[in-house]
Amino acid sequence: IIGILMALLFPAINAARESARKGTCVSNQRQVGMAVLTYTTTGGKGDFPKHLNTKTIGGTGYVRPWVANIMTELGRGDIADSLLANPDLNHANNQKYIEVLVCPSDPPVGTDPLNISYVANFGLGELGNDANAADGVFQQTKDVSLSYVAQNDGTSTTLMLSENIDATDWNTNSTTNLFETAIIWSNMEPADCGLNENINCTGNQKARPRSNHSGGFVTTFCDEHVKFLSQEIGYEVYKLLMTPNGSQSTHVQNAPLDEADLKK
Repeated sequence: IIGILMALLFPAINAARESARKGTCVSNQRQVGMAVLTYTTTGGKGDFPKHLNTKTIGGTGYVRPWVANIMTELGRGDIADSLLANPDLNHANNQKYIEVLVCPSDPPVGTDPLNISYVANFGLGELGNDANAADGVFQQTKDVSLSYVAQNDGTSTTLMLSENIDATDWNTNSTTNLFETAIIWSNMEPADCGLNENINCTGNQKARPRSNHSGGFVTTFCDEHVKFLSQEIGYEVYKLLMTPNGSQSTHVQNAPLDEADLKK
C-alpha cells in the first residue's frame, strides 16, 4: 500500500517542484528584461544593446556581450565596477555567478559559475548578415531603438529575450557562436532543429528557443511582458515575433498577429 501511495504521490510532487521552478524562471527573466529596458532608455540612449559591443578602456578596445552592458541595472554594480577596473572578461574578479541569469530548470553544469539561460533576439541569420534593422533587436551592425520597435510592429509583439538551454556563459564574446547568448531566425525552419527541439542541432542552428519545460519556453517581449510560448507556434509566427518591422524584412510573410497564433 505504501508503495502504491508513493507511486501516486511522486508525479504530483515532481509537478509541483517544476511549477515552482518555472515560476522562478519567469520572475528571473522578467528582471533581466526590465534591466535591458532600463539600460536602453538610459545608458543606451534609446537603443537596445548590440549583441556584441566594443568598450574602449585605457586606449584598448574590449569586445563584450550584451549582458555585460546591464550589470548595474541587474543590481550587480560590483561586476560593473570590476569590468571597468579589470576589462578582460576572463579576469578572475569577473568570473561571478549571477543567479538571476539562470532558470532553475536549467542549472549550471558542473562547477561553471557563469551559466546563462536567457538569450537575446539577434534577428536573421548570422554575424555579418544583419544589415537590416527590421530583422531583429540586438543586432551587430545596426542600432535598433525602442521607438523604432514601437512605431512599427510594436513592443508587445516583438520578442526581446527567450530561454535557450544551449546557451553557455554570460561573459562569452564569441564572434561566431551566436547560440551562446542569442536566438536567431532563418529563411526556412531547420528540419531537425525547430523550436524547443534538439535532434541533430549543430552550430548556430542551436540559436533558437529551447527549455526544459514541457510544451514551450519562457519569453520576454519588448514591452517587458513575459509569456510562456507554445513550441507548437508556426515558424512563420516565430519569424514575425522576431522582427520589429516585418513588412520591411526579407523572407517574412508579413501578416497581423493575434492571440490565437501564440497558442498553437
